[in-house]
Amino acid sequence: MSGEIEINGAEVAGSVKTSNGDIELTGGTRVVGGIHVKKNNNSNWGWGKDEPIKVHVCGTCVVEGDLLFGRLRLLLSG
Repeated sequence: MSGEIEINGAEVAGSVKTSNGDIELTGGTRVVGGIHVKKNNNSNWGWGKDEPIKVHVCGTCVVEGDLLFGRLRLLLSG
């Protein structure tokens, strides 16, 4: 997926993936398959700032799978 992803109060049976847009989970959203962010380095635009991708998970949201950020992998235990 490219572009910003906003999910409010839903349950996602799979994972949430992006290559160049922010992710915002609010309202008790539940993601079963984790979050995967892979920065798209093949952009042909060549102008503007190379802003980092932002991931916001609210305090009432649950991410059950792994959080993958490029080559960095964060595992959550609860």
